[in-house]
Amino acid sequence: MPLLLLTGHQRSGTTILRILLNSHPEISITNEFNNLDRVGSDRVTYTVHLLKRIWQLRRRRDNFSPGARNPSPWWGNPYCILRYMLRVQFTPSWRIGFPAAEAGLRSLYPKSRWVGDKYPDYIWDLESYSRSRDLTCMVIYRDGRDVVSSALEKARTTWKSERYGRHFDTAEKVARRWIRAVEIMERCSGRIIRIRYERLIAEPADVAGEIGERLGVDPAFFPVDRIHSASRGKHRSMLTPRELAAVNEIAGPALARLGYG
Repeated sequence: MPLLLLTGHQRSGTTILRILLNSHPEISITNEFNNLDRVGSDRVTYTVHLLKRIWQLRRRRDNFSPGARNPSPWWGNPYCILRYMLRVQFTPSWRIGFPAAEAGLRSLYPKSRWVGDKYPDYIWDLESYSRSRDLTCMVIYRDGRDVVSSALEKARTTWKSERYGRHFDTAEKVARRWIRAVEIMERCSGRIIRIRYERLIAEPADVAGEIGERLGVDPAFFPVDRIHSASRGKHRSMLTPRELAAVNEIAGPALARLGYG
């Protein structure tokens, strides 16, 4: 089933991977639509979930859809969700499954072979998602120390006024969240497509070729020349000695397991 779920812990590279995928003419991945959450619930529950998502996206500055295919975000995001909701209502089953979600996305992007959504919080339910035959799961992971430094920077600036920012306001909190995400990814390893962030930015052509092979699309359409490695290893300058020591103490075994020496 050409329905793709893209996830990974916050600040692990989900955005750059989504941009790369969306540059391919056969792929359209929405940005944090969160439409794959509540799949399996009844039609009313699912519709309420989407209406809440419209409210959450009301002040979002960017369009959640691929490219510039919508009008301005304040109208474009709700417009796309309402179109999606209308299509989903025609599903013959009272319960909304992944085929209905795919049909809804395909109504927005009929020319795309692959459709899907990118959302970091999908990682917490990855074990359930990865068991579905109607869904392909792609997970990107990154050096936990860089994840911590990047998340802390966001928590002190862009995320400071957001409620979820409190989950990322200390190195210890982020390190523990990263470990949880990594452990879930490892348990699902045989059922997902794993992308290592550092390899993506160091060897983009090779990684794009592997993605193309797994998805059955021509990798030549991925603009790998736009990917650079400037954001690698920033924890060395961004974390204080105390923060780095805390991360190494909490996440040391997981970092070693993944080859982050």
